[in-house]
Amino acid sequence: MRPRKVLFIETSPDPSFGGSKRVLVNLLGLLDRSRFVPRVLFAREGAFVDAVRDLGVEFEIEPTLVPPARRTRLERPASEDTIRKRVGVRRRADGEIERTGFRETVRNVRSRLHYQLRDRQRANQLLRRVPEDVELLHVNSPMHQQFVWAHVARTKGIPFVTHEHGIWRRPPSAFKTVAREAAALFCLTEDRVESVRQFCGGGARPVLLPNGVDLLAFRAERTAADVRSELAIPDGNRLLITSSHIQRWKGQNLVVQAARQLADAGVPFVWVLCGRILEPDFEAELRGEIERLDLGERVRFLGERTDVPDLLGAADVSIHTAVEPEPFGMVVIESMAVGTPVVGPREGAIPSILADGAAGRLYEPRDASDLARELERLLMDDSAREQIAVTASARVESTYSLREQVRRLEATYDAIFERLA
Repeated sequence: MRPRKVLFIETSPDPSFGGSKRVLVNLLGLLDRSRFVPRVLFAREGAFVDAVRDLGVEFEIEPTLVPPARRTRLERPASEDTIRKRVGVRRRADGEIERTGFRETVRNVRSRLHYQLRDRQRANQLLRRVPEDVELLHVNSPMHQQFVWAHVARTKGIPFVTHEHGIWRRPPSAFKTVAREAAALFCLTEDRVESVRQFCGGGARPVLLPNGVDLLAFRAERTAADVRSELAIPDGNRLLITSSHIQRWKGQNLVVQAARQLADAGVPFVWVLCGRILEPDFEAELRGEIERLDLGERVRFLGERTDVPDLLGAADVSIHTAVEPEPFGMVVIESMAVGTPVVGPREGAIPSILADGAAGRLYEPRDASDLARELERLLMDDSAREQIAVTASARVESTYSLREQVRRLEATYDAIFERLA
């Protein structure tokens, strides 16, 4: 059988190499080239394109992939007030719900039609960037971009799949149309699969595709003792790590608050923050708070590192502190893969990954005190950490390995082409 040609589309304007782009590169690295020939379409040069180039995968740079700067209603989770507007009601100052006037309802409808027309115009512009021999579009992008590429696929008469890496509180109603046209909707968790089924009905084809870690490649190269020596961790101190971009929604402010409480409880530790600084103002706030709380010797910034497996492997606990629901959290399964217990918030995808606490510990979201309590209990219980590490490693091997993720992806592609035969 001849290999099928797949165009992977990544529309994120951020040239950094993280999140959905890292997932895509991992998939491309193990995709069976004898069965599928990948090409990548991206908006600009950067670390992501460098990684694609290193894999020997063809790519094209198309600046018009970047969506318009203005954030539309389809580009962000719908608030309660936004949902009410769409159904023609609003909340008065006294808290009561009332119907909106006809004029306001018409204005909302006209606004939605405007954005749909704009998306169609963008799709017509992007059609020329799709090679004639492409047989499948894989849209590795936010939901609002899927409308554009659904139109492209429809016009070219080829199937498309969507790979949504975010969390939506309530998808826009237009998503139903996209979902029913897509040959597959890749979802990161079982909860997302069920949400698509409930919202979109029987016409949608959700497919569970959890992110995976390459268990052969993601291994610590240095011993924990070597890493602790490099970081000058005092003898008898626990090493804690939070590995994520420094930005407000990642919640490193919880690190500072919980660290003060751990220190007051007499726990000996050093907590390192590893990640690229995406919001310098937020970093400055964190440093100011660290100084104010006299935590300079306990909380340290390491910046962006290339030896993340070594750092995670040397840590006693890996802490995930997102203050908004995390769509997945690659660092969670990476920590589990190297045998380091994880403590994360009880929301988003984290409870599912940690098997509701069997493969890690959970704390109440945005609650620094609860985080500190969970950490103190775990740090004082060596046997609990050892048991969690064993359970977590087994869970990664069975559910979150990159090879299993690629196998599911290829099986879905095969099923799509069989349906079209």
